[in-house]
Amino acid sequence: MLAGGLALILPIVAGAILFSRRSGTESSGDTVSRAAVSPLIESAPLDTSPEAVETRKKASARQRTWRARAYSIEKARAEWAKLAAQKDSLRAETARRAAALSDSLRRAEETKRNQVRSAVAALLANPRALNSFMLGASHPGGLLGNRTRGDLQTQIDALQPFLTESGLTYQQFKDIVKASGITLFDKFGRMVPDSLHRVAGMGR
Repeated sequence: MLAGGLALILPIVAGAILFSRRSGTESSGDTVSRAAVSPLIESAPLDTSPEAVETRKKASARQRTWRARAYSIEKARAEWAKLAAQKDSLRAETARRAAALSDSLRRAEETKRNQVRSAVAALLANPRALNSFMLGASHPGGLLGNRTRGDLQTQIDALQPFLTESGLTYQQFKDIVKASGITLFDKFGRMVPDSLHRVAGMGR
């Protein structure tokens, strides 16, 4: 019975071993064949047919067009940003110059007002010059005292030395006083002494 059992089992075991080896060989061959597929595909010859060549040319042309368009857009944006920066810089420089000019004019006007005040104050502090100025102002005269007397030129002559010393002309003096809102002349065209006192305190 034992011998009969071994005779039955041995062929089964041998068949199982043989089947196992064949399966392993087939699996290994399948792996190799799969690994070799990719290089074969990658090394496949390039399609040189006219249609394929034309398709590749069109694709390449489209890529160049897109790159050129993107470059143009980027360049235009850069130019716009540069112009915007230049415009902002120019606007800032213009504003700075305008502010500097305004400040310069303001200081120049203030200097002129100070010169006018200085000249008038010097006239009022000089008795002889002030007396001459007062003689030139409008006042009653004539035999019956009903005629207006006075002389503007006498007043100008009394004031002019002090204006010259302050670096002013008579015309500048009149313009500055007018700009201050002070009425300098009466209806006869002579300078009013009270207005002169107001000029001396102008801007204080």
